Amino acid sequence: MTWISQLCLAVKSPESAARYRNAAIGILFVPLTQLMVVPIQTSLRSHGITLPASVLVMLMVTLVMLVANLVSRSVSNFYIQYMKGPTDFLGRHMAFGFVPPFVMLSKDHLNTAADIPRIAGAFVVTTFISYVGCYLFATGSFKLESRIRGLERRVGDIESQTEQTTILSSKASSAKRVSQMSQLTIRMVNNESLSSIDTFSSPPAGMDFLVRTSPLWISLTLLLTVGLPIYCATGYDIPFEVFLFVFLWIGTILFQRSLRTLKTLAPYPRLKYSLVVVCNPVLIVAALGTAYFWIKAAAKHQSIETVLDNFKRHDDWAQIVAHIAQDHDPRQHIGAADLATALLDTGIVSLGLKMFEYRAALWRSFATVLSTSLAAAIASVFLNVALARAVGLAAAEALAFAARNVTIALGAPAVLHLGGSTTLMSALVIFSGMIFQMTGDLLFAWVAIPDQRPTGVASGIQYAPRRGGVVTEKNSGNNNAAMMTTSDSDAEDGKKEDDDAISQHGAECKIIAAGVTVGINAAAMGTTHLLERDSMATAYSALSMIMFGCITVGLTSIPTVAQALKALAA
Repeated sequence: MTWISQLCLAVKSPESAARYRNAAIGILFVPLTQLMVVPIQTSLRSHGITLPASVLVMLMVTLVMLVANLVSRSVSNFYIQYMKGPTDFLGRHMAFGFVPPFVMLSKDHLNTAADIPRIAGAFVVTTFISYVGCYLFATGSFKLESRIRGLERRVGDIESQTEQTTILSSKASSAKRVSQMSQLTIRMVNNESLSSIDTFSSPPAGMDFLVRTSPLWISLTLLLTVGLPIYCATGYDIPFEVFLFVFLWIGTILFQRSLRTLKTLAPYPRLKYSLVVVCNPVLIVAALGTAYFWIKAAAKHQSIETVLDNFKRHDDWAQIVAHIAQDHDPRQHIGAADLATALLDTGIVSLGLKMFEYRAALWRSFATVLSTSLAAAIASVFLNVALARAVGLAAAEALAFAARNVTIALGAPAVLHLGGSTTLMSALVIFSGMIFQMTGDLLFAWVAIPDQRPTGVASGIQYAPRRGGVVTEKNSGNNNAAMMTTSDSDAEDGKKEDDDAISQHGAECKIIAAGVTVGINAAAMGTTHLLERDSMATAYSALSMIMFGCITVGLTSIPTVAQALKALAA
């Protein structure tokens, strides 16, 4: 077999084909999302509304999917079969959109070095209080909601549609293998040729590795054959920087995954975990990107502010489209970071599809998510600002703490309206998400939150059914003894099932509380990590992140509240 045929065999394998199909559809979603986001953002801005359009589009997508599913139940199956893969792809790579804000921190500096320990102290204290408070409040709220609703939660499944589709897919795959075995048996009995039977030949390990890492080599090839020549010939650096950051992102992700499966580090679990934590993709790519721009600024004898202004031209694509419509020069209004912003918008919109996927679970805990988000927003807006001011921060830095937990898309307009530092707010949000990405697995293990599905199981928590009635045994020599034995056995089984149900209800309570806590405190980066973790808390995190952010924006937009916060910071 030649290497070309081996490569084709590896590319045509079902796993590789599905992976690249999902990636292609996910990338196609990026421009399609902007076709919806840009007009809405332009309309909102013309009316003086600072709410990000990507959040509204996300809610619209969820609503449309819910209505469509009510009209036709086939919508759920269509989502699972064709849209879940691209949605997961966007969720896993949404964190790439947080690299540019991290790099842009080099553009603005704090006034004095004395502010750094004060900011760090306020950050640590507010983070601890917020995590503990949100988790405890969400736990109590869910228990109260369960009692009010009178839910027994005996038979349930957080993702029943996902499980059903997965089971059907598994059955279809098994049936296909059985069919092939049947063909093989028939042909062997009849002494016929076996060459016409469809087989699932596995590709060689080397070719399989090449196909799995092909995005890395493709981005490197484009960097060297397209980006670099254009940059050297014309000085236009956007293609070069786009391919460079994509190459760094893919390479860092693959390197981190290889560390997790490296057999050499198996005897040293603590060292292995430490290396995986340190090799956080956002941290590594942002650090390398920052070093690149400082080197570029020194080589071109320009200030770092000028270099970064070319890296990120505008805040959103509505501004980009408006400026391009005026002078018809896209090169002057699109930077490499603006493309990452489009990916971040698409990732936020894709969370709407994720909430549709988990719609049943979200409905059962909607009051918990809403009450916790409301209480956390009211508390954080005032207490964070008061604490930041108490440690000696200036008014602008203290006001940045009003939205220190809110995702950047929602928090920036809120802090800008208050007159706070959006740069510091962005840094706080990024560090909050990054800390959870680096320590989330350890934290979940320490608290014993069973949020990950067992291997091979596609659904969430399952609850043991209660056995109803007493089963009598007929045709027995001693009817009374048989009935007594059966009753005792049923009583023991019923007690065991009650204990299992209570245990599973407690596990669900932990998962919901953890998801809400992550969404409120780690925002989009935390939600992305839960999605990569294949966590059942993902939907709760996404919904609480949006609710918490919208409530915070709504509070800070009220003139009385805004004046009170400014007075508190002053």
